[in-house]
Amino acid sequence: MTTLQTSRPLQIKTDQMDGVAVVSVSGYVDASNVQDFWRAIEPLCSGRGPKVVLDLQGLVYLNSIGFGLLLAWHRACRANHGKFALCGLGERTRFIMHLLGLETLLTICPTRDEAAAAMKNM
Repeated sequence: MTTLQTSRPLQIKTDQMDGVAVVSVSGYVDASNVQDFWRAIEPLCSGRGPKVVLDLQGLVYLNSIGFGLLLAWHRACRANHGKFALCGLGERTRFIMHLLGLETLLTICPTRDEAAAAMKNM
C-alpha cells in the first residue's frame, strides 16, 4: 500500500486487489498538484498488462489536465495490453465527462468491486 499526501488537499492511496492496482483519489487535483497526481498513477499504467482502477469517490475537483490524464492512462494501459477503469464518480465529474465525451471512451463502473470485476471481462 502506498499513500501520497500533497500540500494541497489531495490524497492518493494505492492498494492491490487480485492483481489489480486500485487507486483511491480524494480531494482536489489542480495546477498545484497535478504533477503529483501524474507521478502516482503513471507508473501503474506502464509495463506489461497493467490493470488499474481509479476510485474517484472522494474526488472534489479535477482540472482539465487531470481529465486529459485519465484518457492518456486509458490509452497507455491499452497500448501495454492492460485495462483501465474508473469508479465512484461524483455527479459533477460524471457531468463533465459527459460533456467531454469521455464516458464513451473510458470504462466507468459504479463501485470498486464492479470495476475490478470488469477487469476480467474487458
